[in-house]
Amino acid sequence: TAATAATAATATAAATAATAATAGSAQASAASTDMRSAASQQGHLLLSGRRNKDEINEYMKAVKKQLEARNVPVFMVEATVGQSFADLTRIGLCRAKGMVTFCTSEYGAYTGVGYETFHELEFAHDHRLPLFPIRLCEQWPPAP
Repeated sequence: TAATAATAATATAAATAATAATAGSAQASAASTDMRSAASQQGHLLLSGRRNKDEINEYMKAVKKQLEARNVPVFMVEATVGQSFADLTRIGLCRAKGMVTFCTSEYGAYTGVGYETFHELEFAHDHRLPLFPIRLCEQWPPAP
């Protein structure tokens, strides 16, 4: 369908942006190689986003699929019944080489409901993880 094609095209663009973020768009293929090699040395890229909307969730999954197709190791928390989202997030963060941030207008907000993107950003800052932001809001940077 048209919606599926649009999502795939957008996910491809986002994956390209994430792979190009370290070196600029003129050096996208070199950046893609750099990200693959960096991720293999320490782990993976953590996909981080406020997952409070189905549309964002599906978009993150599409980008994950595109990055995996480019052999970029990625981790996206997908807790099942009985699993702790917070524990899985901590595991993903501890093994991350960098973080792809899906920046909606609420990204990075401190809501007090538990482990959230605020804490993920705090961890990334404290551990000097490179961020690869995907802009999904008008105000830039997001100011939740």
